[in-house]
Amino acid sequence: MMGEEKATPSTLATAAEELNDYFKFWNMLTLVNYHLLLPLQQLVHGYNFIIIM
Repeated sequence: MMGEEKATPSTLATAAEELNDYFKFWNMLTLVNYHLLLPLQQLVHGYNFIIIM
């Protein structure tokens, strides 16, 4: 088609690198939040257990 650009290996490599950086950032953020929220989750779960009993 007119005006259509073909992906070159360099643009594909750049896109792959950007996606890799994106997922590294969010995975790191998720792990940090998980470790911060885990004690709170355990506290709430224990509190719910006491109320049910």
